[in-house]
Amino acid sequence: MSVAQEGEIDPVEVKAKIDSGDDFLLIDVREPHEYQICSIPGAKLIPLGDLAKRMNELDSAQEIVAHARAECAAARPSIFSGRLVSARSAT
Repeated sequence: MSVAQEGEIDPVEVKAKIDSGDDFLLIDVREPHEYQICSIPGAKLIPLGDLAKRMNELDSAQEIVAHARAECAAARPSIFSGRLVSARSAT
């Protein structure tokens, strides 16, 4: 079991939020080919490289959780202030 670091959210907590119907936006910032292999139902695909130009698609009043590879979580851009769930912490 992994422990989420500050600014991160544990995959178990994300699942609990989904199961309880919490109002939040789950975005997947991985590449399209990674999303096609495996994705979380209901997650919106916005590749990390496109995030800056697609910020207008995000509601800043809504809680935003991003699904990213572990490497992306470590290098998240400062323009994004949502919490991250990394693939590494899901294993």
